[in-house]
Amino acid sequence: MLVQKFGGSSLADIDGFVAAAGIISRAAASEKVVVVLSAMYGVTDLLEKAIKVAIAGDDYQAVVESIREKEQGLLQEMQKLSWASPLATEFLQVQLKRLESRLAGVALLEQCPPAVQAELLSTGEGF
Repeated sequence: MLVQKFGGSSLADIDGFVAAAGIISRAAASEKVVVVLSAMYGVTDLLEKAIKVAIAGDDYQAVVESIREKEQGLLQEMQKLSWASPLATEFLQVQLKRLESRLAGVALLEQCPPAVQAELLSTGEGF
């Protein structure tokens, strides 16, 4: 069994995803493969910013929108390559709603407990 991990910088854009898919496909032709993907480049930074903005009581929705645009842009590029995935699109929407809900709680509390921060930051791997 081969475990392959792709970091955020290798997943910065559609070209990185295409390259990763090629590497995974070649490896999977000869052995079982487990793939671990980090958050897309820049998403963790945006999540950290969203937490800080929510704690400060400012408009975290603008940061969430930046994440949405980044992820939807990738999905649109995938669609152009005939890699459309309705499940991925639906999953993204669910994840974004969950993120918004958690950030609303952070904004109400004006703080972000460590467990919530860990959950929020880990959502980048789910996008």
